[in-house]
Amino acid sequence: MAAVQRCRTGPGGAALGVWRALSTAAPLVEVNARGSAIAELRLQREPVNSLNTGMLKAITDAVRGLEADPEVDAIIVRSGTPNVFCAGLDFLELYKPQSENQLREFWSAFQDLFLTLYPSRLATIAAVEGHAPAAGCLLALACDYRVGARGPYAMGFNEVQFGLRVPPWFVPVIQSTVGTRQTERLLQLGSLVSFEEAKELGMLDEVCDAEQLMDVAEARAKEWCFPTSTLRECRHVTKAYLRQPNMEVLLRDREADTDLFVQTALAPALQKALGLYIRSLEANKKGGGAAKAASGSA
Repeated sequence: MAAVQRCRTGPGGAALGVWRALSTAAPLVEVNARGSAIAELRLQREPVNSLNTGMLKAITDAVRGLEADPEVDAIIVRSGTPNVFCAGLDFLELYKPQSENQLREFWSAFQDLFLTLYPSRLATIAAVEGHAPAAGCLLALACDYRVGARGPYAMGFNEVQFGLRVPPWFVPVIQSTVGTRQTERLLQLGSLVSFEEAKELGMLDEVCDAEQLMDVAEARAKEWCFPTSTLRECRHVTKAYLRQPNMEVLLRDREADTDLFVQTALAPALQKALGLYIRSLEANKKGGGAAKAASGSA
């Protein structure tokens, strides 16, 4: 599990409470200052930022650390690997788990991340630098504002293409973003859409050239950082009013949601499908290990 260490200076020695996630190996997430009151949260679990239990907990810990810092008003969530924002849940967590408790810990970590990021007091900006399927797309939609890099990238919810059920608590988040009809189409077909279409649907707020992405994201973060604590509190309260009903879908029965996930993950048909998919990735991977090859998206 990643530990969290606080660093007190930003660019040019400016005072800013910045939290850096550390681990015994390479850090799963890294947090640095980006201008006054803005932190950059960089996802860097190679090769595609797939979300295993450790990654989910590292992101949650980083967000909570930044929320506790009164000098931080906004975060920009971005990828540290090229051409992918986040590939979704790591299929290796689902395939042949050591125990049911392992699945429960994994899903609880995913729930915790959503329940931390989605209502955060911080202004949250997603700088989507590449593909964002399934849980990777939800990670972006949990933010207040989303900027995509122009390129041959796709985002959306393709769970049904792998024989997975879309978690019920995904639905109101997507529905409040793109509307009921488009939610039905995207979820039932398991569709991934281009960034240009994502912008038309409202999944992205704007698309810009890749070399401009972080500058645009920082500019938007500044727009969401009001100059006084009173105004920032008003913005946060308004956000809570708007997002609480969507959160209630999960909050009213987390245990039942976890039970549903475990039941789905352990189904023989899904385990067989996951095995075939992972083996196909391993067969196509040259010079990489099984863990890299099996980083899937869900």
